[in-house]
Amino acid sequence: MPLTTVIIPCFNAAPTLADAVASALAQRVGAVAVEVLVVDDASTDGSAAVAERLAATDPAVRLLRRPGNGGAAAARNAGLAAARGAYVAFLDADDRHAPGWLAAATGLLEANPALAAVSCAIEPVGCARPVHPLQVRAAEESAPGNVVVRRTVAAAIGGFPESPRFRTRLGGEDIAWRSALHTWFGPVLRISGAYLQYRVTPGNHFDRFLDRSRVVSGRLRVDRPSHEEADRDTLRAGLAAYARDLAARLPVADTDTIPRLIHQMAPGRESWRHHNPGWEHRLWRPEDLRAFVAAREPWFLPILDGYGRPECRVAAARHIVLRHCGGVFAGSGPECRGPLAPVLAGHTAVAGVIPATPGGPPLPDPSFLAAAPGHRFWNTVLTRLAAARADPDPSRATGAALLAGAWQAHRNGPAAPHAVPLERVVTP
Repeated sequence: MPLTTVIIPCFNAAPTLADAVASALAQRVGAVAVEVLVVDDASTDGSAAVAERLAATDPAVRLLRRPGNGGAAAARNAGLAAARGAYVAFLDADDRHAPGWLAAATGLLEANPALAAVSCAIEPVGCARPVHPLQVRAAEESAPGNVVVRRTVAAAIGGFPESPRFRTRLGGEDIAWRSALHTWFGPVLRISGAYLQYRVTPGNHFDRFLDRSRVVSGRLRVDRPSHEEADRDTLRAGLAAYARDLAARLPVADTDTIPRLIHQMAPGRESWRHHNPGWEHRLWRPEDLRAFVAAREPWFLPILDGYGRPECRVAAARHIVLRHCGGVFAGSGPECRGPLAPVLAGHTAVAGVIPATPGGPPLPDPSFLAAAPGHRFWNTVLTRLAAARADPDPSRATGAALLAGAWQAHRNGPAAPHAVPLERVVTP
């Protein structure tokens, strides 16, 4: 089982930190491998000393020290930057993960490559008043501690927003991050087990949420006291700015149309232009592709630059171009056989396929790929690119074998590209 990194942001949590770390280390059952990153956010109560003792007794524990207090979002982001695991889980320093959580979540992620993340139910602990299940469910949908996410997905989102607008009493950085996860990389699979033991203390976010929420006639109602109006305005401005930043970096899905846009590596084959008059053509050079990746998916740039073969860099960047721009990416060798509009009509993603071994499914060929911008298939492709970054075989690292694996992950699902025999689209 791939490594999972549990990130624990910590600020003045010396009394509970050891218990949180122990709950994360206890996930190491069977094939589950775990590292724990404690990110001390300039604590003044001895939390760092507790983490140092824990790291000295177990090499799976590492301590990261921040020079100044930046809040939970900044601490989580520091942990994310240092994470080594294929999967990432977040845990607050006063909470616990129940036994079996990482085994359940990573097992589902391993078995379902199209999934970006898995979430679970939470169990409020230490609450001195009744809590309605609808109040608990609202907390589940905004907390990060009940999620295990692919590290590549968390990196693509860009981590948690660190703007001061999210550091009022209302917080909100967790809600913003969960919303981004669902919007750009969903769905998130929720399992029913209450694997996050969430400690409720006087004045923490959930305790204040209970102060201003109630269930009336089976519906959750949230009061908005006037003394919080300024904080609400600040939070709304922060959420809007965060959404604008994400929209500028990540593709927004257009599931209705594959745009009339043909991407080719310069120099382009004229048959594609000849058979598709009126279509936009973009000719890419390797340096153009690298600049595009740097602007749109900066987290992926070290992976791109790490490929030893130029063709792997081009192939990986091609997937990112299609994810953001949509259209058709035509291979540099084949000639276009005829008009593309009839081939693409009614579909949101199309791949040219070649026969496999007798009795096997057809295999996608990188010579012809088309999609609407933001199509979910590319999320799976990017995750697999990151996982296969060190594979010496170009086909498995960025090419046909990698596409075949992503295809199988979506096969028979709504995000599966439509298969078109390659010879219908191109000539050798």
